[in-house]
Amino acid sequence: MAKVTALVFLLCATLVSCHLHTGEGRQNCNKSDVRVAVERTGKTVGGQAEYRVSLAAPGCPCSVSGVRVWCDGVQDGPEPVDGSLVDFEEGICVLKQPIPAASSLSFTYTSRTPVNFPVLNATADC
Repeated sequence: MAKVTALVFLLCATLVSCHLHTGEGRQNCNKSDVRVAVERTGKTVGGQAEYRVSLAAPGCPCSVSGVRVWCDGVQDGPEPVDGSLVDFEEGICVLKQPIPAASSLSFTYTSRTPVNFPVLNATADC
């Protein structure tokens, strides 16, 4: 009987571990899980301050893609935003790369004042 109990316990533990490992044990991540931080870099370009935008999804067990944030005016600064990271669509920044799990994705822009970046869309890749 002890062997059967131990076997059942081991089987249940394995199933729970697999369930959590695949992300199914956690609700899918979405735009509300994406955190945006804006900080001044200390650099000035064309008389405007440079800012670093960092996007992360700290509670997500996998990468997050399809990230779109409102960023009207960011592309108008004297220093262009890195085109390998961001596309612009009528005041919306579209990230070209996913936000890696347990990490962040950053880009810089120049502006007279910091821009607010509300998240419009994001989808978990798990």
